[in-house]
Amino acid sequence: MVVITILTILVLISFPLVMSQIGKARESEAKMNLSAIGLAQQEYFFEKGSFSNQMSNLATSVNNGYYSYPNPTLLSSTVVKHQAVPFEPQNKNIRHYSMGVYFNSDQSYSVKLCQSANPSLDTEVGDTASSGCISGILLD
Repeated sequence: MVVITILTILVLISFPLVMSQIGKARESEAKMNLSAIGLAQQEYFFEKGSFSNQMSNLATSVNNGYYSYPNPTLLSSTVVKHQAVPFEPQNKNIRHYSMGVYFNSDQSYSVKLCQSANPSLDTEVGDTASSGCISGILLD
């Protein structure tokens, strides 16, 4: 009986840690897909001279297991923003992600990735390559 009680206490203590790790593993989907989308946007820009405002124009496919990837926001021909919006963020303990892809005046590309501080908050990447996140945490 004492052993069962001790095991129950250990399981209850470790449960939040395990759930946090599961959430982080699920978030890797968004990071990998946004990375692929960012590269596809750079390829599209190289060919067309501007970024795409339609996911269907990009030469990539994304896995939609835990996130949806709506069409991007095209701020100008040289700035595009993408979102990774989680399905049931609180239930699955996963955060929102936002990525900006920028074509700079020196003919180089910059990519910024932001994540929300917690699953209940949105995030937005800045409008320029030199700005950080409008909301959320800038990831390196």
